[in-house]
Amino acid sequence: MTLAEQVYEVAKTLPTNQASEVLDFIYFLKAKIELENSHVLVEERNTIEGILARCNQRVPVRKSY
Repeated sequence: MTLAEQVYEVAKTLPTNQASEVLDFIYFLKAKIELENSHVLVEERNTIEGILARCNQRVPVRKSY
């Protein structure tokens, strides 16, 4: 029996409200994985980290423009 089949068999024995919570949790985990794997977010994170790194460096302020 596969893991998915085991989850299904156990879920069938739960009251509807608890089975619904299990399904919600599965959707949550799936969304979390998709979010972590998103290349767009990785690029944005890298950009933000670069900005924050530059903010933490002391940069001389030009007095003449």
